[in-house]
Amino acid sequence: MRYLACKHIPTAQLAPSMPWKFEPQHDVPESIRKDKKLRQEWIQDPNTRWNYWTLVHGNNEAERINKKSNQPKFIHGFAADLDSQAAFANAANFVSDLPFKPLWIERTLSGGGCRLVFEFEEPMRADDFELACIMLDMVADRLGVTALPGYDKGSSDPTKLWSNGNEWVKVDGGTAIPSATVFKWQKE
Repeated sequence: MRYLACKHIPTAQLAPSMPWKFEPQHDVPESIRKDKKLRQEWIQDPNTRWNYWTLVHGNNEAERINKKSNQPKFIHGFAADLDSQAAFANAANFVSDLPFKPLWIERTLSGGGCRLVFEFEEPMRADDFELACIMLDMVADRLGVTALPGYDKGSSDPTKLWSNGNEWVKVDGGTAIPSATVFKWQKE
């Protein structure tokens, strides 16, 4: 399984997931969608149960990546976070100009932003935290997403768990990035 997810950020016990199939048990209040500070408090609240996903697997897949005790091992794809309020509305235009199409466009919890979600046919090997950061930066560059409006450089953070926006759109013509391409990137 390429995707791992947890239901609660502070505990971050990960399990295989298909985040596009996530069915929330409650709606997210509009105030949380509009206010980043409230959204972060809601995410950290011990009572919040949601879907927080990643494409980076650690040595122990059941635990969140961290520098000290669970180094990155495999990178199964890349999520380019676009924080511009018009990103979701313009995502189709962004995708048409990229060298590879993502498989998914996910609307973020804020409502206007989005993530372009790329999967790899086979995972990249990343044996430590620093190498994973370098590889994710390089992948972002090769995908052409760093020049997009609102691109968040935090997309290259291997510890990142993405809060599911609960609106996923399958991209026409989107496919996993071929193994040969991923292998070539690893060699550079």
